[in-house]
Amino acid sequence: MPEEISLICCLAVESKYKTIAELPQWAWTNFGMDCVGFVSTYLIALGQFKKMLKYIPKYKVVADVATSIDDIYYDNAILWANVEGGNVKVRPNPGNKSHIAIIECWEQYGSSFYVAQSAGSKKGVDYDRVYEIVQEPKSTKRDKAYWKIRQKGTYSTSKVVITKSVPLFAAGD
Repeated sequence: MPEEISLICCLAVESKYKTIAELPQWAWTNFGMDCVGFVSTYLIALGQFKKMLKYIPKYKVVADVATSIDDIYYDNAILWANVEGGNVKVRPNPGNKSHIAIIECWEQYGSSFYVAQSAGSKKGVDYDRVYEIVQEPKSTKRDKAYWKIRQKGTYSTSKVVITKSVPLFAAGD
């Protein structure tokens, strides 16, 4: 929360841990917006959400699940997931290696998309990460459909749920 960041910065200066001159760089390096806060704020800025949606698995319920390339648009959310016994479970936050990102630009040629994302651990917002689709869903059932994607230039794949276009939603947990 902005109020918490402000308090921590005040305490860092008052305790002489950091000087006022050191504060901007220290805060930039150590405070990042988490992924769900970023995606929610992004969708608020687009006018899709009225309030924050803080729980990652709810995005699947709100926007439904993309099961084909034809379902992918610029504002789809990508939810990292686990597959157990054929069933797909979006990783719940906080923790659990959960992550959410938003498709910023979809290029059907080559089956790749640009992703906007943020993570407190990554120190800031990343607008130019390109992911490639390695495997489309083998099922059209919402609890069994998952995609395999990989960051361009890497070999490691991730299992994810890609939502359909996020509808106008009066979000809030």
